Amino acid sequence: MGSNEGAANNKRRTPLYSLIQATKALTARTCNDTQVKIIDGLSEHVLKTSEGPVMSKFKIYRILLLMALIFLTLPVYAWEHAIDFGYGYSHDPNHTKYNNSGYLLTGELYTLKYTPLTHWSITGALGQWHNTAPQNKNLTTAALSLALRLYGFDIADSALSYFLASFGPAYLSNKRFGLNTQAKQLTIQSNLGVGAELNEFDINFRLVHYSNANTAKPNNGFNILYLLSVGFLF
Repeated sequence: MGSNEGAANNKRRTPLYSLIQATKALTARTCNDTQVKIIDGLSEHVLKTSEGPVMSKFKIYRILLLMALIFLTLPVYAWEHAIDFGYGYSHDPNHTKYNNSGYLLTGELYTLKYTPLTHWSITGALGQWHNTAPQNKNLTTAALSLALRLYGFDIADSALSYFLASFGPAYLSNKRFGLNTQAKQLTIQSNLGVGAELNEFDINFRLVHYSNANTAKPNNGFNILYLLSVGFLF
């Protein structure tokens, strides 16, 4: 009886045991019941299989698996909708003598799938753009897109970085913008950028591009290369 108690006490003194107990306490406060049960079960399994004087590679892999699972269950600020407003300015890549600028209002309308690593959604966007060319100076756009946020790393407490991409149909108020021309008023809006979520606040920096993906001619893309947006997550 005494030897069993001594072995149990020795196991409790190991760094692995202390790490797992601290992790279980954290997940008990921050994760749902299903996640807590998974972490508890895997933790006990790792402790049992790690007993012995030498830790094999197989045992190390199990510990790494536990660490990965813990990472995937760490809490992030959960949200279903977002609204962002931004201003962009850049030269016209097709006619560098002139500049494009304007405003973009973007809303996350419907969340399709949300995990600690990704956020898939349907987004809507309204844009009002201006070009310094002598003709076709103003353009209004409306778009509906499939959007992805791919989360990277924590910048600081409650600040999560992400890569942003979206793609979907867009309607142009005019086929011409500055000296650029699209074949039709129905085209495609694409966004690429990076950003950060700071609790319920959002900030991102993106490129906005309109073209028909070479499905028709002409296809002079409309581009705003640098657009900074700030918004609110809810």
